Parts: sequence; C-alpha cells; structure tokens
Amino acid sequence: MSIPFPIEVASERSGEFQVSERRRHARVAISLRVIEVDGDVRYFQYATNVSESGMFLEGAAPRDPGAAITLLFIPPGSRVPMTVPAEVVGNLEAPRRGIRVRFLVDDDAAVRAWLREYVRHRRAAA
Repeated sequence: MSIPFPIEVASERSGEFQVSERRRHARVAISLRVIEVDGDVRYFQYATNVSESGMFLEGAAPRDPGAAITLLFIPPGSRVPMTVPAEVVGNLEAPRRGIRVRFLVDDDAAVRAWLREYVRHRRAAA
C-alpha cells in the first residue's frame, strides 16, 4: 500500500508523523464566530484558522465530504457580514474535532480579496 503524500517521522518516541504541506494558500490562526446556515437551521461555530480558500470550524459535528454549506461571518475590522458558499472537504476527530471547508467563490470575489489581504497582513505581523 503506498501513501499518496510524503511523510516523515517527527518523533521516534511519540510516533507522531509530520505531513508535508499540501495547501495552495497560507493559513493563519483566527478566533472568529461563524454561523453555518443549513436551510432554516443555524449552527454557531468558531473558525480557528483561515486561508484565502477555506477555514477550519473547530468543534463542528462531522459532515459528509462534498456537502454544500453556507457560512455567514463578520470579518475582523468590519461591520459588514459576508455570506460565503462552501464545501466540506474533511472531518477531524483527533486531536481536535471539527470540519475543514473550502470556499466556493471566484478568485476575484470580495470575500477572497478580503481574506487574501487579511492573511497577508497577519503573516507580516507575525
């Protein structure tokens, strides 16, 4: 059985593995309240990291990969809410529970431009 991406043992003692980064866009830590809209139902979530192309919703219940969801959030430094269509790309169970989502917006969309600038600013400040 072959593994589709390179891994390295990070620690012989812990047995932890280090996976090579496969993301197209840089991500940064964030503490952002997000409302997940599913028809008439609203779920209050927290994003703990964000990139130009997606975010991680920590503590969210698992969803089927490929499931379409709508996210609503107010970006830091703004008072204007953004509504973003997204797709579930994966679930995490351990060490942190949550879902990974990819934004379904064009590269020139306002939300993508804001995220690009936000991530660039946060990385420069680090």
